[in-house]
Amino acid sequence: MRSEAMFSNPHGWAQIRLLGGWQRVFAFVGVYGLAVLVFHVVIYRVSRDEFTPAQFASGALIVMTYIQAAIIFLVGATAIKKSIHRDFTSEMIASHRMTRMSGYTATIGYMTGATARVWLMVLVNWLVCAVLARVAGFSILVPTTILVVFACLGLMCWTFAVLVGLGTRGTTSIGGLLVVILVLWNTGAIIGVPGLALLVGHTAIIDLQDSLVDGIQESSIVISMIGQLTFALAFFIAAARKFRRDDVSAFTPSLACALLAAFALLSAVALEHYPNTGGRFLRTVITSTHQTIATLVALAILAYLPVTTIARSAALWTRRRSKDSEFRGPGPGPFWLGPITATLIVLAILNAVAWAGDGALTGLVLGEGSRAGVLIAIPFFLCVMTGGAIARYVYSRASSVIWFLVGYAVLFWAIPPLLDLSMAAAAGRDFDDPFSWVFGCSPVGTWIIAIDFATTAPVVPGLIFQAAVACLSLIPAFRARLTSAPAASD
Repeated sequence: MRSEAMFSNPHGWAQIRLLGGWQRVFAFVGVYGLAVLVFHVVIYRVSRDEFTPAQFASGALIVMTYIQAAIIFLVGATAIKKSIHRDFTSEMIASHRMTRMSGYTATIGYMTGATARVWLMVLVNWLVCAVLARVAGFSILVPTTILVVFACLGLMCWTFAVLVGLGTRGTTSIGGLLVVILVLWNTGAIIGVPGLALLVGHTAIIDLQDSLVDGIQESSIVISMIGQLTFALAFFIAAARKFRRDDVSAFTPSLACALLAAFALLSAVALEHYPNTGGRFLRTVITSTHQTIATLVALAILAYLPVTTIARSAALWTRRRSKDSEFRGPGPGPFWLGPITATLIVLAILNAVAWAGDGALTGLVLGEGSRAGVLIAIPFFLCVMTGGAIARYVYSRASSVIWFLVGYAVLFWAIPPLLDLSMAAAAGRDFDDPFSWVFGCSPVGTWIIAIDFATTAPVVPGLIFQAAVACLSLIPAFRARLTSAPAASD
């Protein structure tokens, strides 16, 4: 097999052989290219009396751009998922793991071999777009730049598809997630989380459309691609780890913290420099206040990645020690280091960007809303610590914690504000009247009070409630740590 390796990647060559080899791959792509050519010729002949060649080419270029995106993201992710699922159902994955092939080689194989048809179709589409651009009077830089932007985003999607496929034994595709992002993109709701909009390229594509005529000048395009490549690298490393063993966490604590730091930096930069407000979600105009609150929620959710990773490592290490009194391996550290580390990472990055800028974050940290910084930090730490304690307890008895965290978020993040709003409606209170202390029992409610100066409510009772929930969650977490400790030897 070594003599037949594709770019020294035997797994990629094996995936291509499963597709029928290079002959069938090129035959399929040739048929696709011919179909695209025939399609354009037929449509042009039908509409040539109504459109000039330049007008037709301009419209066709837009259509081909959408087709290019669908092939890269949806078709590529689906091909990867099918390839991984085939390896698991046929037990070939066990054979792969018995070889000396590294996880990095296997991941590259899924991304190059399983998608061989895809990236050749992408090349055909680029050639067609280049011709259409010239006929329309545009520079070839237009389809080339779009392809580069799509390639960076596609690389992130494909590495994430490999990670999800290996983590779910090929049963789950990211296609549904991509469709949701597409819906949010088309409705403009994605700008509610500016860091996510910058990461998936929404901000970059908008700026790209505005700047291609005069040349690429928008820094958001470069920042977006750097963010996508950073996430792609993190997903690539995590997928390589997951390939070797099913029972190993894909993310190490350091890798999870790095991913959190990258998203925190993207979110802070997007809030400060690329807010892009004015869109609508459910008839509500998206403002910087909405974006800041949504960003904090997104960061708190992502903070659970390093927190649960550290909690799982601590639980597994304690369980192993309890079963082997002679085991003296180095411990991963206490689980409560995860929430502290995650909080410090997020707050340090947000404050650093705020001090260097003059946007929404600066107003919270340095302006009249400096009090808001405290009301942001305390609930953030408490909710992350509560999640870490829940994860530490659950991992001592189960293998998955996600639904417990979802339940915690629903009960203690969403219910208090909704309950207070319901009581206000039942009592006939005006919307402009101050909320009750129940509203601040949720970290999201406290952030709304801190950031939206039009919203008033007592915050101290809510903070006391959140602190009480965190302290109560620590009790079973510490008990799980102590009851799992090894018995003293005679």
